[in-house]
Amino acid sequence: MRKPWLWILAIPVLIVVVLIWSAGRSADIPKGSYLVVELKGDYAESANPAFFGFLFPGSSRPFSFILSELSKVERDDRVAGVLLKIRDLEIGWAKGQEVRAAIQRLSGKGLRVVAYLETETLSSNLEYYVASAADEVYLAPGMRNPLIGLAAEYFFLGDFLEQFGVSFEYERIGSYKTAIETLTRETMSDQNREMTEWLINSINSQFVNGISQSRNIAVDQVKAAIEKAPVSLKKVQELGLIDGISSFSTLVDNLKVEVINARDYAKVDIDDLGFSADLSIAVVYASGPVVTGKGTDRINGSTQINSEVILEALEDITHSDDIDAVILRIDSPGGSALASDIIWDAVRRVREVGIPVIASLSDVAASGGYYIASGADIVVASPGTITGSIGVFVLRPVLEKLLKTLKIGTAHETRGDYAELSLLTKPLSARGRKRLQEEMKQVYERFLNRVSQGRKLSKDSVDLNGRGRVFTGIQAKRRGLVDVLGGMDIAISEATRLLGYEEPQDVLLISFPRQKSLAQQLGRKILSGASDTILSENISQIPRELWEFSRIPVGSPVLFSTVIPHIR
Repeated sequence: MRKPWLWILAIPVLIVVVLIWSAGRSADIPKGSYLVVELKGDYAESANPAFFGFLFPGSSRPFSFILSELSKVERDDRVAGVLLKIRDLEIGWAKGQEVRAAIQRLSGKGLRVVAYLETETLSSNLEYYVASAADEVYLAPGMRNPLIGLAAEYFFLGDFLEQFGVSFEYERIGSYKTAIETLTRETMSDQNREMTEWLINSINSQFVNGISQSRNIAVDQVKAAIEKAPVSLKKVQELGLIDGISSFSTLVDNLKVEVINARDYAKVDIDDLGFSADLSIAVVYASGPVVTGKGTDRINGSTQINSEVILEALEDITHSDDIDAVILRIDSPGGSALASDIIWDAVRRVREVGIPVIASLSDVAASGGYYIASGADIVVASPGTITGSIGVFVLRPVLEKLLKTLKIGTAHETRGDYAELSLLTKPLSARGRKRLQEEMKQVYERFLNRVSQGRKLSKDSVDLNGRGRVFTGIQAKRRGLVDVLGGMDIAISEATRLLGYEEPQDVLLISFPRQKSLAQQLGRKILSGASDTILSENISQIPRELWEFSRIPVGSPVLFSTVIPHIR
């Protein structure tokens, strides 16, 4: 009797065998060739892609791979240039700025960088912003004008949920701690609007100035071009924003060079390019919402910051003789107050044994994400990083009306004056609410103390920049919350500087937490079934903050930032 499920299991294994075999083959890089790098979709803050991630829609690829390959090109005198094929991106402005910086380094080394845009969204501001750092920019003939100006949109579900009998009680420290507004209000608060305006103003300034510098066009001219938003691509070219309109194949033909794809170039061993590591730096990846415990791995690449996993990684580092410094790479909107504090304390212990810790902030390091960063020796952020949000809230659903509507009866018994805090079927009494307020104050005070101690700032100054306020990286630096502006390369430079080296050094980066073996990940996937994949596919269709809240126990002090603005 045939067993078709055996073939289903065998196919991924065969694919992996083929990939391992092909990876072992050396690459032939012709002198004067151009490397073709395709940028599209989402990129996760991790060292390696998840095993079998290619089997699941929406799987994230590691952002570190893009940075490392472009860095490798800097050393390879066989490569004369890079051809970037940019499609629709699902990254933030900080990652975009890191790619721009990598492009600029290549140009500074004398390599020619050509960017080719092939996007189909109504707005491709970020994609063009990345491309504009190249020496030349070309658009696909069927594209729209990529520049129409930035926009951020929010949804408020308070009235919608109320009609079903679902309401929320909450306590928060700081009127700028606005994540709760998505579920509790029907309109944007004045504080939320104020904060949104300063964030989008900062991003817009970086956006316009970056294009101006890269394309050698006056800032006023860039602003005027965005305001006009011409439909004709010929007009876009006349304004100096692009160098031409061409199909990709025609562009390659016109370059008159041999091209090599990124998959083949990945086979090039960096040791063959003269790399010789002087230092070993651990890169601890902290990506996703902050939660307690070990959590569960998602084989398609979606991540969360599990306190126990990060704790174990940092403890391993403290007992290692091979690690010279640590880069804590953070991409997180926050999460559990308890988990954030556990990680902050683990960072402190690494520093106590004499190992420098540099926090490198990616697209977002807000609230709990900033909490864990504040314990580092140095905090590095891109100008467009979203960070800060020093504040706390508790969100408690009340289902009394919903249950009555559904004709579901309830009953409860409590022991203890404040046991009502655990109930979902009735509003809190005045006494219970006061108890919740006192807890929030205590968590906020601890947050202030941790940032004050880690950043060497007065508690009053931290509070002044706290109360839930969110900043871009450049705004946070002005307030002392960030030390240095830049991406991963700057974080590495800061680490080597703390170790006493004045000149750049070759550095071996060792990723933590350690990647699980193929057998471990496959075994976990077989045991967990397909529910994990279904969840990952479905959550991409709803606002990010809603599914992220589901990972935090109800009634726990939460350090999520404001709803992260999706500025496009």
